[in-house]
Amino acid sequence: MLATVPQRQRLALHHAGAGLSAAAPLLAGRPARRAETWPGLPGFTAGWQADPASRISTATQRFAAYRRGTAEVELHSVLGFDEDTLERQLARINLGPHRVRVSAGTTWRGFEARWACGDVAHRLVCRGPQRLADFLDLLLGLAWE
Repeated sequence: MLATVPQRQRLALHHAGAGLSAAAPLLAGRPARRAETWPGLPGFTAGWQADPASRISTATQRFAAYRRGTAEVELHSVLGFDEDTLERQLARINLGPHRVRVSAGTTWRGFEARWACGDVAHRLVCRGPQRLADFLDLLLGLAWE
């Protein structure tokens, strides 16, 4: 079957397969996590409504969105990867046992917070009509362990 695939696509498939083979040992031996076993997740107050249609959970990632009025918060957790760049950093604050980095948004209006708990990196993104003070109030209003 590969004989009928053009050379360029065949090389792309070969490289993709090699990349997956190389990544397999990195994930080997890691147990699949259920939503309730992800450490370091903050609790949302009653004013926030979870969006069940947005929830995604795999062995290495978790994503969920929450809404309150016109504000939307997206919480993305990744196992074994933490990008800690200092670009757009506005503050570093202690919330519960976590050291949280607050940054300006990238290509949209909003803010984000990043922190890690063991081998899990979390990223909370807030989109909507919010000022920095509102975002910091939002973070302080969450239930941190």
